Amino acid sequence: MTLPRLQTEVDKKPGDAAPRAVLARAYAGLGRKEDALREARRAVEALVGETDAAIEHIRHLLSIPCLLSPVLLRIEPRWAPLRGDPRFRKLAELERE
Repeated sequence: MTLPRLQTEVDKKPGDAAPRAVLARAYAGLGRKEDALREARRAVEALVGETDAAIEHIRHLLSIPCLLSPVLLRIEPRWAPLRGDPRFRKLAELERE
């Protein structure tokens, strides 16, 4: 993916951490340290305390073909902060309706 396309993705979804993280890595790879740090900070800001947005994003990802699955939600350590949320528990099939 080209840098302009990454920037367009970030512009389309300003509250989504994933495209910002990819853009930060691209800037870092190009040696654009300040740009990389700025985008990395913004990506983290989009993640911290944004449980509602995270749950909706996970719900969407589980509805389309992708690598994310209820099993990964249960075992992947990065999802641990959300495991106490009843909506997340339902998506991860830790609790049934």
